[in-house]
Amino acid sequence: MNRSSMTTIPDEDCIINEQADRELGRLIIKYGLLSAVLLVIIPLAMVPFNVQSSPFFGDRRFIDTVSTFVVLLPFFLGTSRVFAARLRIGRELIQRKQWNQAVAALEPFAKPTQRFMDTTGEAHKLLAVAYSKLGNSELADQALQFASAYRSGIVNSVDIKNKSKRSNPIDKLFISLTKIFRKNR
Repeated sequence: MNRSSMTTIPDEDCIINEQADRELGRLIIKYGLLSAVLLVIIPLAMVPFNVQSSPFFGDRRFIDTVSTFVVLLPFFLGTSRVFAARLRIGRELIQRKQWNQAVAALEPFAKPTQRFMDTTGEAHKLLAVAYSKLGNSELADQALQFASAYRSGIVNSVDIKNKSKRSNPIDKLFISLTKIFRKNR
């Protein structure tokens, strides 16, 4: 197999698009490898501290706790960076009106175990826009429901009365969706 076929991903194998998949893949590999290396090195480094004859034996629980945080830190930092990249990519795809790719980038925020990563509700707002543009009003409503119920700051910060002053088309669409959502409650 030649090198060029290994480095390019055919479009049908892409999750979002080739560039976004490559960027997210690099982040996952970077922080995944760092976590794996630390998961091997830290326990080996902890052996001398856990020997009874060690002068640090009395502090081993504290040292073990600190070492656990050192091992977990790259994992959580990496997860945060991956989701921040997904949000940025989703934002760019919405601006380019690439709705299917935007859904692919933002959908992980809608998973019940990952919703906490959308701290402002922006990902759900953008996901609602993409879903509505694709004609999936049910999923758009679900995304808006989550944003309004759990991240109410972003939904309530939209000034519906002054919608004519807004120039951003995404905000205009979000205002319309918010009005529809509030009527159907």
